[in-house]
Amino acid sequence: MSRHSTIRDVARIAGVSTATVSRTLSHPDVVAKTTREAVMRAVATTGYQPNSMAVSLRRLETRTVVVLVSDIANPYYADVFKGAEETAREHGYSVLIGDLSTDPENGASYVDLVRARRADGIVLMSAKLPPNIGDGVNVPIVLASNGDPEDRFPSVSIDYVEAAKSAVRHLLSLGHRRIGHLSGRLSAASSRDKLEGYRQAMLDAGETPSPNLEYEGDYSIDCAASGLEHLMNVEEPPTALFVGNDEMAIGAIRALATRGLAVPEHCSLVGFDDIKFGASYNPAITTVRVPRFEIGRRSMTVMIEGLTEGRVERVDVRLPTELVVRETTKHLV
Repeated sequence: MSRHSTIRDVARIAGVSTATVSRTLSHPDVVAKTTREAVMRAVATTGYQPNSMAVSLRRLETRTVVVLVSDIANPYYADVFKGAEETAREHGYSVLIGDLSTDPENGASYVDLVRARRADGIVLMSAKLPPNIGDGVNVPIVLASNGDPEDRFPSVSIDYVEAAKSAVRHLLSLGHRRIGHLSGRLSAASSRDKLEGYRQAMLDAGETPSPNLEYEGDYSIDCAASGLEHLMNVEEPPTALFVGNDEMAIGAIRALATRGLAVPEHCSLVGFDDIKFGASYNPAITTVRVPRFEIGRRSMTVMIEGLTEGRVERVDVRLPTELVVRETTKHLV
């Protein structure tokens, strides 16, 4: 091949990731023999020669990636983090976790950490960017679970609009027409996308979404009580609810129970995320399953491959979701 062959050419021919190629060339002793042989054959075939500048820069690597989580207590992010951490470890990287739940502005200190070359990059599991991130030129960053509306950073997420539409379509298929929506903070693009999906599904079914049946929450169990107070006191209360996450769904079920209303007998409900507790809750929650572990894994893979190449390329990866029907939905009688 051409003398301009790249590490991606080697990875493609060897059938491995660019991170594996890099690890084979720099630390062959930690790579399985069959993989090492496949990589070296590909190197010989392509005539690939590592860029001396890139090699020099890699010597400055800390092999540590910062993972910033908006709320480490949230079971959603725990699974995303697990996928990221496991992938980092497989490639010889360590993870430094930062929790932004008490103060989102704390992310700025981790950005400074990368700029000072005390960490190599940031995988961000938060809808809010650190205030000093700028254009990210000197701070490799990958967004996990959230897309980038301004198209500046690579991201791995889902299509929240389509996922929300699948939830609402399920309720519509059961005969429900007055469907309420409990959202997360609409300052987050993912919450706005879920609201948009809810409205589109209603319009597609010939129903006009009512502002009285929409309530902005904060993704916590506690906020569901005030949300239900609003939604169930309108002139024509909903017969079904689409809830922005499973934690709020649990809160909604509890709040309905205090009003003497059972789920799904009096009100059907669909959550979002498919956290483990939702499947074992009584009643088990019908929900949109988000591939959280895979989001973490792919996000860290994008980061490591970018660090190997010397630049994290702009990508927008959207992983598929699945509607999981359980016990909280039934046909409207």
